[in-house]
Amino acid sequence: AGTISNKRVFVDFAQLGNTATTDVDGMRTDTEGNLYITRNGLGQVAVFSPSGELAMYITSPSIKDVANLEFGGEGGKDLYMVGMCSSDETKGCVDVYSGSAVASSRLVAVCQVLTMV
Repeated sequence: AGTISNKRVFVDFAQLGNTATTDVDGMRTDTEGNLYITRNGLGQVAVFSPSGELAMYITSPSIKDVANLEFGGEGGKDLYMVGMCSSDETKGCVDVYSGSAVASSRLVAVCQVLTMV
């Protein structure tokens, strides 16, 4: 059996915008090693570099509580975010962040809104 070594805190949300009470739900990594973490209740996804530095936030225009995410589309470059719709909390919505899923200097994503009934 192996052992775990070199443990460290990757990100401390209490130190990052004082959002320790905001749920962290779904997580995915891209091919460059960036970590995408849903911030359920903030309507956004926080993107961290492999070293743990905040690279960007992706804001969902139609989702109040982003619950999970997945990469898809051509070449896996689109980020699909799912969760409770802002306009109607009895429905689920899907937003798609199109383009390079690798973190960039873009701070707010332009999303297509797909509503699931």
